[in-house]
Amino acid sequence: MDNKTKKIVFVIVASIISLISTVVGIVFGVPQDAIKDAVDIDTGIVETL
Repeated sequence: MDNKTKKIVFVIVASIISLISTVVGIVFGVPQDAIKDAVDIDTGIVETL
C-alpha cells in the first residue's frame, strides 16, 4: 500500500469512528464536548499523515 492509499483508508476509518462516537453520544447522552475532543484527535492524526 502506498501513502495515498493509507491516507484514504485512515480518513475513512477516522470518519467512521467519529460517526460512531456521535451516535453513542446521542444515545447515551455523552456531552458533545467530549465527542468533539475525540473528533479533533482523529482529524489531528489525519493531518499529521
